[in-house]
Parts: sequence; structure tokens; C-alpha cells
Amino acid sequence: MTLSPIVTIEQYEMPTKMPNALQLFEDMARYWASTSFAEEAELWSLFAAIPKEPSLAPGRLPFFLVPGYPEIPDWKKLMGFVRAGGKTGVSYLNGGEHTNLVELPKRPYLMIDVEDGRSYLKVSQDDAASRIRAAGRSGFTTFESWAYATIFPVLERQSLFSVESLLDGEFVPTLYRNQEIGPTLGGLRSGFAVSTYGTPSCRERREC
Repeated sequence: MTLSPIVTIEQYEMPTKMPNALQLFEDMARYWASTSFAEEAELWSLFAAIPKEPSLAPGRLPFFLVPGYPEIPDWKKLMGFVRAGGKTGVSYLNGGEHTNLVELPKRPYLMIDVEDGRSYLKVSQDDAASRIRAAGRSGFTTFESWAYATIFPVLERQSLFSVESLLDGEFVPTLYRNQEIGPTLGGLRSGFAVSTYGTPSCRERREC
């Protein structure tokens, strides 16, 4: 099953055209329920906890609704839900040792005050992670980057470093747009800094 992001790239880049908080939550909840990644009742149990303010800057959202972290992620299957440039995603993570540096809830949860990584374009993974943590924030895990790129067309403008995860103990999982293959999930060594790769972050993770 492949679905499209819930907003267009034009909406995503212009906060005044983004849905309001209620509509945004409804669209996210409907999306995750339709994919069977989460039960609708569990998703809606988080509604009272969402910030009600609108998106005020491109790439900055008051909240993001995430389905619970699966026991054993099937990255190949998960990437089948990601689309960019008219192509469906692929994964090169299967078989590698994948570790999260933060504990993720098994039930749906909210990420609060989300920034999609454009503040850290052309900044290496290590430098971005240090700055993010010094600001009292957290980077994304691989699963959270996957979820975000599934819901929003972020890969139409940039790639994502997932600095709160590690692959084989040394590679930073990276979700990027390959012009020939399509959206791709792989890993890069630290120290990689280019203008089209950013490190997304959030202020907190909020459970029901």
C-alpha cells in the first residue's frame, strides 16, 4: 500500500497554507490508521496533548504524530510507503545492526516543536547533534525520519540525518533522494556535510 504525503510541497514551504492544528492532527491520524501502523483510538488519545498554535515558519511544526515503534522494523516494507519524485522508497539497512540512542514508545506519541533539519544544512552529523543537544532538543531516530518523510514531502527539498540512531555502531542512518532509484534509506559515516543534507530535531516526545 502506497499513499501520498498529506500536504503538497507548496503547502509545506508556506506555513499560511498549512492545515490548522486540528486538521493537521486529523490528517495524520487518518493516514496512520489507514496504513494499520496504529489503532485510530490510540492515535486520538493524544489529541488533547497537541499544541494548538499554527506552523509559524517553513519546516517548523508545533507537533508531529508518530505511530508506535515496531518490535522489529522491516525497513524494506516501511520504505515502500515513502514517495518522492514519483518513485517509491528502497532500503539498504536490512541485515545491519540498527540501534536507537533514545528509547521510543511502543504506542503512538507526539513529537513537539519539530524542525525538519533545514537549520543544519551543510553541517556534519556530529556537529549538528552536538548543537541540537546543547539547545535541549533531540535529533530524530531512523524511524522518526521515515515517519516524517512518509507524511510530509520533505525529501523533495532535502535529505535527513537520523542522529539518534546508529547503524553497525558507526554509520548515521540517512534518508535521501536518489534521482535514479528514488527515496533511499542507507548509512553514512560522520563528518559528511553538504548543502542538501539536514538534521531534524524536536523539543520533546510526549506520550498519552
